[in-house]
Amino acid sequence: MIGTWGGHGVFVDDQTVAVVGSAGGFPATHPDHPLGPLKQLDGYPDRMRSSWDHGWQRAKPASVRISSSVKSHAGLTLGRGVYDFSPSRSRKTYALHPASESPHPTARFEAHWADWDQNGRLVATVGGRVLAGKLTETNKVRWRQLAAMNQEKPARMEAPGWAQRW
Repeated sequence: MIGTWGGHGVFVDDQTVAVVGSAGGFPATHPDHPLGPLKQLDGYPDRMRSSWDHGWQRAKPASVRISSSVKSHAGLTLGRGVYDFSPSRSRKTYALHPASESPHPTARFEAHWADWDQNGRLVATVGGRVLAGKLTETNKVRWRQLAAMNQEKPARMEAPGWAQRW
């Protein structure tokens, strides 16, 4: 792989990691960083989708101008751009639509990532915080903070000698 920006992976289970490299290539395991007991799959198997992309579907043509991917729950559809499937440092625009296929959003908001959680709540990450949102009667999203990591800072430490040279 050429650099660290082009690949990603996801744990399939406790013993297996699926890895996707840049430009469709699959990275070889670096000799200094063996997988140990893990089994590596090259790319995502058809039967598996990443945890942050599970349940999203391509939007029907009438709603594509607003959302390319959608996921519905409890009478509402959450929409996002087609490539906005993973957490990111840049905020993305999300739209809430009535589940009746209306192309007009009820509400819009920005977040680094958003989805429905296992309890059916709208959850989002913004600026190092995890939020739960509810749609109000005036079609605004009211957010409640669930967790905040935005004040946490990594401890400064000296890199070991082996990591200070190429």
